Amino acid sequence: VRCVQETDNGQCKLQCPEDQVNDNGLCRYQCKLIPTQVARQIDGKWICVNACVNPEVLFEGRCQQKCPVGTVDDHFVCNPRCTKPEEVEENGKCITQCSVELVNNDGKCTSTCDAGEVKNRGKCATQCDSDLFKNKDECVDVCSGENPFHNDRVCVPKCLSPRLTEGNRCVDKCSEGNVQEGDQCKKGCDEPFVNVLGLKNKKVRNQRYKLSLIHI
Repeated sequence: VRCVQETDNGQCKLQCPEDQVNDNGLCRYQCKLIPTQVARQIDGKWICVNACVNPEVLFEGRCQQKCPVGTVDDHFVCNPRCTKPEEVEENGKCITQCSVELVNNDGKCTSTCDAGEVKNRGKCATQCDSDLFKNKDECVDVCSGENPFHNDRVCVPKCLSPRLTEGNRCVDKCSEGNVQEGDQCKKGCDEPFVNVLGLKNKKVRNQRYKLSLIHI
């Protein structure tokens, strides 16, 4: 039997053991003779080569078809998590941002956030940014749909007593220029007319006002 220049403890062998790699004629567990080389399986044998072949990934010095459980494909290298702080993990790979329907949950793309957190501009957070409104478990620009009003920047279906409804806001009292009618704040009278019996029509108010002057 001809020796193929693979040795194990000084003995000539036809090939290295399954768990070892042919490091330029020496059987080792890792490629060491040329530190930049990696082990790749060719025809059932582990051989030291310059690089893995796409889409293979590198794990502990060896080319694999996919990263093992507990690691992530960090640009073809298996790591415990993404090494670039600006990247997130989605479906076992490191990417620049999550898909539209997902959210960045502590470096991982998920469909929901943890209890007590909200989806805030693509990330999970304990509260919404100051210019956004909380609508259930996410932060929005405008309250709409089944929660069209906002109560202290939280979207609600309606304003509850004793608060009043002014536009799409819940307020403690009506703004200047508005008057309270029931639980609503509505536009007040235009000068120089006065609000007579809560009449809303400017023309009718004008006529009632003139009549009241005649009877004085």
